[in-house]
Amino acid sequence: MNQSLNLNSLLKSVGRHHAVIFIVVIVLLIAGSIFSLYRIVEDILNEPIEPTSTIPTFDEDTIKKIQKLHSSTDRIGNIVLPSPRENPFTE
Repeated sequence: MNQSLNLNSLLKSVGRHHAVIFIVVIVLLIAGSIFSLYRIVEDILNEPIEPTSTIPTFDEDTIKKIQKLHSSTDRIGNIVLPSPRENPFTE
């Protein structure tokens, strides 16, 4: 009899406060979800960044072609313009 009385009083108190218990459980679940997402994002952002690209290597032909290029300060010679050259800004 005493056992059933304790159980009845427990069920009555839960019945009276079921809305508050429901809200507290929902808030705790949302807080746990937010904390889990925060931890996941923090772990991702704290990972060391490893470079994925490597320094390209050039073959000897490419190096020779680059060395053959003229500098902008080098004089190549006289530039010969076409003779019937017209002024593009005249009408």
